[in-house]
Amino acid sequence: MHTLQKAVVAGPGFHKNKRIEQLFQHIVFACLEQISVSETGLAGKYDVESLHQLRVGLRRLRSAFRIFKDQLPIPPSLEEDLSWISSQLNPARDWDVLLGTTLVTVMDLPHTPALSRLMQEAGHQAERHHRQARASVLSDRFTLFKLDLGLWLHLRAWRDGDSAGNKQAYRRKSAKFASHRLADMQQQLQNAGQGLRKAKPRAMHKIRIEAKKLRYAMEFFKPVLQARQNKAGLKNIIEIQDQLGSYNDLVIAQTLLAEMQGEDPDLKVDMVQVCQLLEDMADKKKTQIRKHWKQLLHS
Repeated sequence: MHTLQKAVVAGPGFHKNKRIEQLFQHIVFACLEQISVSETGLAGKYDVESLHQLRVGLRRLRSAFRIFKDQLPIPPSLEEDLSWISSQLNPARDWDVLLGTTLVTVMDLPHTPALSRLMQEAGHQAERHHRQARASVLSDRFTLFKLDLGLWLHLRAWRDGDSAGNKQAYRRKSAKFASHRLADMQQQLQNAGQGLRKAKPRAMHKIRIEAKKLRYAMEFFKPVLQARQNKAGLKNIIEIQDQLGSYNDLVIAQTLLAEMQGEDPDLKVDMVQVCQLLEDMADKKKTQIRKHWKQLLHS
């Protein structure tokens, strides 16, 4: 899967003097390639890693749309279809993480109740969402979305009916745009991180999104910024994004368990104990995030 991760980063042959629209086209074509390769793992038997990589490709595509939206117009239909397919896949990934990571970690803790029934019920819920994910990936709507996106990129259809201002924007050199855009996104992340100590889950989620957007932008822009790219900064961003992701998984797990409890009241006793453990784990994770946050600010 490492090749899929690399596929969304412009290669060494991508020169810093390329124009903004050329950089955008290169990045989005690479995202589309990752999406297409990953979805083959869902065509037959459901594959957890394939779904994960597919969602990574979709998230990177969404980030590319957001980063370049002020430079060239993104068709609303593409944004709507991207939001739709993401919403269809997210629940399956949430249940995969709960079943394959979170509950397994809880079971390894001391004084944890037997969770065989809980695991079994989580497995049933995961299977239901797996079917939904596969049906969405195999749907006509998703196929047409990929075709429309590929054609739009190939034709550079953002040029159709554009204004003089837009034309001037997307034909500028990409290096200066990348440098300014990264600076803006770094400031957005710092602003989101203010008050981290007292941040509630919703605010933590916003910080995670900003960190993810910055991480993807740094990877997208690495070839055009070349020596100016801060490798230590990217490493710290990836680390804090991972920590924020783990925290988010613990928060989501409590929501999913509450849904299961609603369907089966007999699970209530185990649920209460497990949710308390998850809350304690989330508090510890938040402490780790604050430590990495200090490193990030000084990188």
